Amino acid sequence: MSGGIAYVYDDQGDFANRHCNLAAVDLEPLVAAEDVERVRGLLERHRDLTGSPRAAWVLEHWADAQPRFIKVFPHEYKRVQGFARVETVYGADFGAAQASPTNSSPLAAATTEVQHG
Repeated sequence: MSGGIAYVYDDQGDFANRHCNLAAVDLEPLVAAEDVERVRGLLERHRDLTGSPRAAWVLEHWADAQPRFIKVFPHEYKRVQGFARVETVYGADFGAAQASPTNSSPLAAATTEVQHG
């Protein structure tokens, strides 16, 4: 990450626990209209320019996919932009809830069919 905001598709539900330095960033849900439009637009552009079957699948299943996106907001970037820090929205319990056997991800199952794109 280069110091700006990142949007992560956490199809395995383990980003907060295994792949992120929570001392340096806040994790937020993808709920703000501006963020939702940005991510959806980027996915549409990626699909259109590359023919990505993965991007197409995520867009076709947007209602299920959107809650699996995480906005990664570096503390320092928030400070420079003048945004107040908030407690991390996604903590240790987030990954466990997303990856539980009763909440298995159809997106994770699709990764066996589409490895990249």
